[in-house]
Amino acid sequence: MECNKITGFKIKFDIRDYVDILPLPPDNAAEIINFDLPPKECVWKKVVPKEITHEYIEQEMSRCLKTGVWIFIKMQMVWLPPSYYFFLQYGSAGGEPPKFRLKRLKHVYFKLRVRNNPKAIGTYTIKCRQDGETTMAIHDALWECMDGNMDVGQIGIQSKTNDDAKSPCWLTMQGLWGVIPEWFKDIFFSDFASKNAMEEQIKFKRDKTEEKSARGILIKYYPS
Repeated sequence: MECNKITGFKIKFDIRDYVDILPLPPDNAAEIINFDLPPKECVWKKVVPKEITHEYIEQEMSRCLKTGVWIFIKMQMVWLPPSYYFFLQYGSAGGEPPKFRLKRLKHVYFKLRVRNNPKAIGTYTIKCRQDGETTMAIHDALWECMDGNMDVGQIGIQSKTNDDAKSPCWLTMQGLWGVIPEWFKDIFFSDFASKNAMEEQIKFKRDKTEEKSARGILIKYYPS
């Protein structure tokens, strides 16, 4: 299949189709990843600085919770929402850093559009096997639990049997938790309350203080 001469993608995509969910691009072009590269070099690359500075932490807090990031991919400028940026920058897919997939981005856009629709009650995805949807859903679940996204709630991971819910779903969650940098956990998951008991659930718990709200969150897997 030939690439589109305008976008450089092999599948149909026009960023203008998503103006209802897109934030405005930054005024400063330097804030757009790959802005100064030729199209053939415009790909997603996970970049981790040698030193984690205060400025870098502030940038990542914004990108993961609020702004996401704009980036040139091939010949098209696209927006990576906070949840997808978290997946690409801090996630794990089969023990390897995730790769950008336009199909995945379009599905993230779809879910954002549904969430913004007051008449919608949720989404239903029909997928192929081994297409990465389970991995993405597990990352979404943990992203929802980040301090700044959710204060109180419960997320259930279900499958047709207990064994299926444990593998691959819960094993993916355990693997993801293992690769997240400690500095990131200290900021976004400082109230982690499960310690070493992650066999069946993850808890985040914090009492209310003058600076922070109380938190009580549970992630657990169940058979359907």
